[in-house]
Amino acid sequence: MKILITNQWMILSAVEFAVIVYMFFLLRKAKRMNPSDLEIRKAKKSDINMDDVMRDMHEAPALYKALSRACHPDRFAGNPIELLANELFQEVQQNEHKFKQLELLKTKIQEQLHIKIKV
Repeated sequence: MKILITNQWMILSAVEFAVIVYMFFLLRKAKRMNPSDLEIRKAKKSDINMDDVMRDMHEAPALYKALSRACHPDRFAGNPIELLANELFQEVQQNEHKFKQLELLKTKIQEQLHIKIKV
């Protein structure tokens, strides 16, 4: 009986040792990576579309500027579509850094205010 109990403890300790060695190698592997490598791996796993991010950063400001000039309420002062221009202008301001939304607003502004916008 005493030998059987000793064998069980020996097997349990061998399994614990194997787990500790495995975790030690994982830790060493993680320490060898640069922090930038870890960030790149995280970015690859994320659902962020970098094309959209770059478009929002670089193309949205120019489109925002053109749209805000085109539908500014002061441009339509005294005109019956002044309230519509004001609503569209507020939408443009809310979506200042969202390129896709600004593209949709561009077509909406062109249709409703009957103006052509050059970007």
